Amino acid sequence: MEEITLTQLLDIRDARVRRQKALLHTHGGNLICLTLNIPGPRKVTAQTGRIFAMAVDMVRARLRGLGCKDIPQQLVHTPAGSEGYFSVNLPPETLKTAMVEIEESDPVARLFDLDVLTADGKKVGREELGLPGRKCLLCDRDAPICARSRAHSLAELEEKTTALMNEAITRLDARRFASLAVRGLLYEACAAPKPGLVDRLDSGSHNDMDIFTFMSSAATLQPYFSDCFCLGRNSRHEPPQETFRRLRLPGMLAEQEMYRATGNINTHKGAVFSLGLICGALGRLEEEDRRNPEAVSQMCAEMAGGLTERELTGKGKTQTATHGETVYLQHGIGGIRAQAEAGFPDAVRTGLPALQNALSQGYGMEESGCAALVALMSVCVDTNLIARGGMDAQRQTAAQAKAILTREGIPDRRTLVTWNQEMTEKHLSPGGCADLLAITYFLHFLQTEP
Repeated sequence: MEEITLTQLLDIRDARVRRQKALLHTHGGNLICLTLNIPGPRKVTAQTGRIFAMAVDMVRARLRGLGCKDIPQQLVHTPAGSEGYFSVNLPPETLKTAMVEIEESDPVARLFDLDVLTADGKKVGREELGLPGRKCLLCDRDAPICARSRAHSLAELEEKTTALMNEAITRLDARRFASLAVRGLLYEACAAPKPGLVDRLDSGSHNDMDIFTFMSSAATLQPYFSDCFCLGRNSRHEPPQETFRRLRLPGMLAEQEMYRATGNINTHKGAVFSLGLICGALGRLEEEDRRNPEAVSQMCAEMAGGLTERELTGKGKTQTATHGETVYLQHGIGGIRAQAEAGFPDAVRTGLPALQNALSQGYGMEESGCAALVALMSVCVDTNLIARGGMDAQRQTAAQAKAILTREGIPDRRTLVTWNQEMTEKHLSPGGCADLLAITYFLHFLQTEP
């Protein structure tokens, strides 16, 4: 992050004026010029790049809303910051009003400078349209008055600017990762046929729920996943287990929302825990590590360290409330807690490679997801299966999954239909593997989505 000199700044401003004149001459019509108001000598940072991209997206979206298509545009990156130019054949008053709407739409948009130039190079001002002037970043007075009087120190302005950018970036990332987490849940629910599980074709071994129950549940969880990311981000300088502690109450509230949406049916309790943990881990990680499944896995493991010992060891049977606790007491199998404490290794090292291998062979998301599920069933010790059918059901299911993978590679649809009928007749459901499939989809999206 180099500091810019006054001479450089003036030269860049002169170049900007020349560029504006050239674009007006080339395209005719009116011109929108986008820059960022960044106080201080450091104009280009990782944050300013993200915020400029956000501003460009907002301008494009607003212009599309005005009916503009195929807008000539130019993006220029200079030591004084990025510049965006949009040539638009609409009345300048309409454009200026729309740009003011953007500047007032979000706290961080206070940093946007969206000028509108007419075909003859005249700048359209707010006052000409009877629109209110811009306010100071730090107080309610008009910005020009504070600027002229130097009412605030450069350090104050820089601190406020950085805070606005960081808050906006966190919100953007939180929405994005929450959306991908919910997509993972929906893809898992819809992928078919899945042995013994709810999917878009039938309800498997679950008479009390169907695909719509799962969609209703998933729809309630996006705000929760967003909150988990923000909690992770805000506590990233604390020990990992402190982030885990802070996630507990939001997780309980999310469970209540799930039950409310499903009529007290447990569709996603395991996913609330596991995907919430992953979203919290993403908040703690820096941007370059979020696409790395091993980095995500390691952070989850650090956050959940000691979980099995704390929650399952030493409890008497009369205190046991869940299938997972019962299985632990009877067989010493930690279930989803042990998976979390190890960083979800079955999803990272079995489910994800299986999904991506099938995709690389040209299979779609559904077939590849079913292949990943069978791969997970071949290695995962699933406490849902054990609770319904005992250790024999677990061992037989794993053996059958391994046999299918050995014989077919990518499981044939007819094989899965037959297996689903068998599992349903026995009332068996690999629900733990289903949660790991949702994680697998989520990890894949983290790697492949822009």
